[in-house]
Amino acid sequence: MNIEKKNYISLTDWLEKKNIINNNVIKLVKDLSAIPLYDEKWNVTKLSEEEILFTKGFATEEDIFNYYHETRPEKYKGNLNKKLLPYIQLVEEVFEEKNLKIEIDPKTNEDRIKYRRLSAVLVKLDPLTVKELSKQKEYREIFKSMNIKTADDLYFILTNRPYDSKLHKTLSISANTSKKELPVYTLNTKDYLYFLTKPKKTLKEIEKLTILLNDAKRPEEMISNGIFKRWLNMILRYSLEIGVSDIHIEPDEHFYVVRIRKDGILQFLCAIKKEYSVLSLVLAKTDQNDQEGFKPLDGQLDFYHPILEVTNVRWAENKTVYGSHIVMRLLPSGINAMQLDNINYSKRNLNIIKNKLLKEPNGIILITGPTGSGKTNTLSAILRYISKLETKILSVEDPVEIKMPLIQQVQVNNKANLTVHAALKSFLRQDPDIMFIGEIRDREMATKAVEGAMTGHLMFATLHTNDSISAIMRLEDIGVGPMHISNTLRGVIAQRLLRKLCPYCKLKVEESEIENSKIYQDFGISDNGKIYKHNPKGCPKCGYTGYSGRIPVAEIFVIDKKVQDLILERKSINEILEEVKENGFRTLQMEGIRLIEKGITDIEEVIRVLGGSEKELEFKYDEYEEEENEF
Repeated sequence: MNIEKKNYISLTDWLEKKNIINNNVIKLVKDLSAIPLYDEKWNVTKLSEEEILFTKGFATEEDIFNYYHETRPEKYKGNLNKKLLPYIQLVEEVFEEKNLKIEIDPKTNEDRIKYRRLSAVLVKLDPLTVKELSKQKEYREIFKSMNIKTADDLYFILTNRPYDSKLHKTLSISANTSKKELPVYTLNTKDYLYFLTKPKKTLKEIEKLTILLNDAKRPEEMISNGIFKRWLNMILRYSLEIGVSDIHIEPDEHFYVVRIRKDGILQFLCAIKKEYSVLSLVLAKTDQNDQEGFKPLDGQLDFYHPILEVTNVRWAENKTVYGSHIVMRLLPSGINAMQLDNINYSKRNLNIIKNKLLKEPNGIILITGPTGSGKTNTLSAILRYISKLETKILSVEDPVEIKMPLIQQVQVNNKANLTVHAALKSFLRQDPDIMFIGEIRDREMATKAVEGAMTGHLMFATLHTNDSISAIMRLEDIGVGPMHISNTLRGVIAQRLLRKLCPYCKLKVEESEIENSKIYQDFGISDNGKIYKHNPKGCPKCGYTGYSGRIPVAEIFVIDKKVQDLILERKSINEILEEVKENGFRTLQMEGIRLIEKGITDIEEVIRVLGGSEKELEFKYDEYEEEENEF
């Protein structure tokens, strides 16, 4: 059926109509899309307006998808969260072990691979599997929504770029069906790339290589023929595919034990014998050598995944009694950095951040929390949110973890005397509106932050404290006086990450269990029909842990006039806490309880991350008395 041509509204006009971009942005997009780009073979290409809008942070993928779904409903059928995702999950679970074919046209993608990797794939479904599953009602309804009726309907195009019509037409021709154009389904980049990866296959490869390395009588042969290097590459690849934050390579007397941190918990992956030097392999990747003796080493390297984007790996090493202990932190590319609205903060906290903290014309805003609490992601989301053509943002970081558009990021280089202090001194001469200075570690950095805030700039920084209000005490310890804290500090966000319950195997907590439990009573939790706990046995979908993914929990401390006076009067942290609680301040633990009552996490996880209730913190020595007949 031929679809008559329509005069569609342009994407930039649609975004301007929705108040997402302004005329200033439209002019920039027009100019950038006209600039020719050359690859290694001197082939000329140009970035599309859609690519510029997304990569520069002016519009989200969801904005672009909504434009195509609203203006071309007859052609683009994907829905980000409702219709398509259940179908993709079905394909992953059922067709993966049957006869699912993902066909990729590498030639078509060759000139675009450095921008967005694989942008579209042709998917073919096995007709026998479809016929068999159609006997079940739940699958029959899914197939019906996908309009699968004949053999030709088993083909469709899956993409994270609905606007690449040239590629879609090429894939339709290669499918060689009676249909002139195949249906195009869209997924956001994160879900689309995850669909293309095969972590189970990668894990099997790691297991195979580990056996090969440990059985080898001559380890030097495994090193020279590249098998040892492939082993490490597969570990990095698998870690990226399942969302690992850190890889720990730990020496023992005879082995190297490899553990990975997923959802904040370490899991064993594999072990190899000590004849292989993992440090030498890491140093070779980083183009360094070990000439420092027992001095701890660190560095960075880029890892190229065949499907996912380039990932920066930050590593650190120290010498233990059994050899080199190495930890590698995976820092995914910033193009898909989290949006502030999707960071899973409560609506109340998001409103405070957007309508209070980010509206401040000057001052210091701190984000606190331990290593691995998601501070970097939250900061990048905030900076992307406030990043506009009209705003000048400068940052100095050690290291730059997430690269962000429209933000001038400076990488610390102590060997070249490019220190945080030197960069900040230079920043103040470059007319910035907003500055981000990484972590405040000493008095000099804190002084520079105060100077920046007092000269009319909005400053962002991180600080290591247990909660938001303790930031006051920490700044005083560093050497910032109460008057400067009172005059410049505008707010503090303290954050932790809690594991979410697996939706497939979580267990409901009965009313009687809640009523008879001292722990629930101490936390003030009553039955509302939504209280769940994790399944200790777990299921295949959560890796038999009972938890799947993590969610941030935050407390936001706003420095108002009353708090400023309390700081100047040198009131204690407890006195300040009582004051802000009267105005509705919620602690981390209170936010954690809110997530328990919504069935998102359980009480065991809240206690693990945030500690017990205030009643539990009252230590009673009598409970630890020895038995009379102990000796």
